[in-house]
Amino acid sequence: MPPEEKQTATADKRPESNTLVDLRVKIVFWVATIALTALGAGIVGITIFAGITLNSEKQVLRDMEKEVRSALDIQVKRIDSALQRVEAKPDVIALSLTGEPLDRKIVKATYIGAGNKIQFTIILKNTGNKQTDPLFIKWYTREPIKLGDQPAKSSDEPDYDYESISDPYNPSHFPTTMSKILPAQASITFNIEGKVTGIDRTRKSWPVLVKIYYGGEKAFRAAFAVEISE
Repeated sequence: MPPEEKQTATADKRPESNTLVDLRVKIVFWVATIALTALGAGIVGITIFAGITLNSEKQVLRDMEKEVRSALDIQVKRIDSALQRVEAKPDVIALSLTGEPLDRKIVKATYIGAGNKIQFTIILKNTGNKQTDPLFIKWYTREPIKLGDQPAKSSDEPDYDYESISDPYNPSHFPTTMSKILPAQASITFNIEGKVTGIDRTRKSWPVLVKIYYGGEKAFRAAFAVEISE
């Protein structure tokens, strides 16, 4: 074949080869473009879905937190109410007429009429946050003082000679006008009468012990002295 024909044949074949290569490159490019576009769309979709899911989960958590807080508040209130009921209790103390704690104080007593009867007054106060049971009071004295209308020999306080009671169910001990039950933070004045026999006029005071039973954990007690004024 003449050289001119060879060159012409070669020149005719090159454009066909280049065209196929270009076509393949374009196809690969299109396929890659489509794949990348699909992948991008998928990522965007996943991101949007994840965002929606995350926001939804956050809202669920917020709602759960509100419910838990509300339930806790209710339980705390119930516990506080129960504790207040458990802790509510009376607490009775005795005071002198000057408002001082009765223990180790001197209380003035006076004679009643022309006989040997005496009388003195103390204050009973409930400092607790619950009303008392009916008040039951025991008095202890030494010779020559006997309190109450039926004094007896002391049964449980060996340092005293006599004991007597103020019974809330006996109208002569607790007049009908006197409160037998002390509401929370309430107080009353209590008069107790007694007798003296063969009193030593040179002595100024005599010991007295009082125990008050009122429904508390333990009875109130105070030791004081009675000074009789002529």
